[in-house]
Order: sequence, then C-alpha cells, then structure tokens
Amino acid sequence: MKRFAIIIMLLIPAQLWGQTPKFTGPEKVEPGSLIHLTIDIPESWGLIFESIPDDLFFVQLDQGTTRNFICAAGCATGKTIVVKAIYGRLENGRFVLNKVQHKVSVEGTTPVPPPPPPPPPDPSQGVRVMILIEESEPSKIPAAQAQALTDVQVITTLNSKCEKLRTSDGQMSPAWRKFDDDLTDDDIKLVPDPLKALYKRGVADSKGKVPWIVTQGPKGITSQEYPKTISEAISFFQAL
Repeated sequence: MKRFAIIIMLLIPAQLWGQTPKFTGPEKVEPGSLIHLTIDIPESWGLIFESIPDDLFFVQLDQGTTRNFICAAGCATGKTIVVKAIYGRLENGRFVLNKVQHKVSVEGTTPVPPPPPPPPPDPSQGVRVMILIEESEPSKIPAAQAQALTDVQVITTLNSKCEKLRTSDGQMSPAWRKFDDDLTDDDIKLVPDPLKALYKRGVADSKGKVPWIVTQGPKGITSQEYPKTISEAISFFQAL
C-alpha cells in the first residue's frame, strides 16, 4: 500500500473521540477523472492514507476539520478503487489504530490516447521524394497531371536529382518512390527507412487527397499536391 502522508498523532483525551470519521464523495467515476473526497475529522487528529490499487497519488487541499483530497482514477473501466483512512485512538492507556474506507467504482469508456504523429524524416543533404497515388482510380487524375507522373523527362530528372539509397537486396537506387496511398507497414517493410518516413508523412498530410508529393533535401521538407503538368513537375524537381 502506498502511504500518502503520516502526521504525528497526538495523545488526545478519550472524550474527544466521540465520532467516527466518514468519507463523503462519489461512488462512481469515469476512467481518468479526478476523485474529490472529503473526510470530517478534528484538525489535531493525524491520518495515514492507503489505497487499492496502491499507485494513486493524493493531494490534500487543506488542513482544517473538513479535509479535502483529490486523486486520479487512472485504472481501467470495471475496476474498484478503495481509499482507506487510518487514524489513532487512545484506549486504556494504549494507542489503537482504527480504519474507515470508501469505495469508488470506475465505469465508462476508458480514454484511448490518440496515436503519436509519424516521426519527421531525418535531416539530410540528399534529395528524397515520395509520390502518393491512388492506383485503383487512375481515371480520376486530370490527363495532364497523369502524364506528369509518368513522363520520361520527369523520371530522368528524378533519377539525376535524388541521392542513392541502398535497397534490401544491396543495390543502390535513386531515393524516390511512387506508391499507392493505402499501403500497410508490411507492404513497405523492405523500403529504405528514410522513404518510409516520407510515406507516412505523406499519408498523414494528404488525408486521402492524391496525387501527393513529399520531398526532403537541402532546402528542407515539402508536403503538397503533385504538380499539374509535365513542365511544372520538371521545374519543381530541378528546384529541390
């Protein structure tokens, strides 16, 4: 059990112990919410706090007769939190410990943290390019833009502009790829890591809008729609 605080208990005359301290507070909370508990107890009495589970962190808000405490319900839904207050009592010359407890049920949907954003590509002096397309619907791309995706001059510019990366078979190839935007991690497991990072960045930024292009080079990182024409694409790649 985790102890929140131990206050030195005073030897108080027995007639002052005419009441039994009681907790007041919620009996049901949602996962991750704050539990605000109150216990009425003479200011001079000392307390020891325990909890189940024992990883709750208590914050005492005051030191008066009515003592307020806050802790976070961090456990998953369906669990029960038990908070215990242990206090002392002088009986027949002996100091006897007594205990009072309060149960709180954690009910509701456990909050799911959002997935972390894809890591940014590592800085590099070499040019790297990732192009995202929708292979199942090529007809939706305007004709001029579709030509800019496959034109020989565009590909030649990419091959000459991009740095060389080692592939899974040990060969060196220009650091650019053109992939469907619905690939899984398993689909791209053999792709060089720098290009994987660009792919994930493109999927996150494009939000399904294709064709999309992510580039990395001496001038930084760009993430935008793919150029509309062959001449625009060549000029774009030459400027990287």
